[in-house]
Amino acid sequence: MAKPLHLSRPSKRVGSAVRAWWAMRSQKRRRQRSAATAPTPPVPVIVDGSFMLNGSDPGWADVSISWEIQYGSSPVGSIEVWFRTDVDDWLSLGTVPGSDAGFYHPRACNVEQMLHYRARYVFEDFGGTVVGAFSNEYPIYVSF
Repeated sequence: MAKPLHLSRPSKRVGSAVRAWWAMRSQKRRRQRSAATAPTPPVPVIVDGSFMLNGSDPGWADVSISWEIQYGSSPVGSIEVWFRTDVDDWLSLGTVPGSDAGFYHPRACNVEQMLHYRARYVFEDFGGTVVGAFSNEYPIYVSF
């Protein structure tokens, strides 16, 4: 004699509980795998900065900054340079290749003021953009 149909099928409630458990377990494993493979992006450290009066234009000050960066296992990407004055917000000055160890900012200011600079690592990849943390803030007082 054959089994009745309702006894040979598993309960829908048990099946959905098993599927939910399996989905959570798989998601946890995917997160652990992706977190383990992504290296921490390097952070540049601004170590020096100076200004030069009348360098590129009479009456203006040009600023030069330099940094150090330890790439470790990260690829050599680009360095994004940011700048602000005491009264303005941060402004991106541009991006230079990671092989450069400094940045030259022509016509930085034409009055006495404090300028602040910072930089960060950026790398474009097929998986998306990797952006590191900002470096230390480096102040430069320009006096005429």
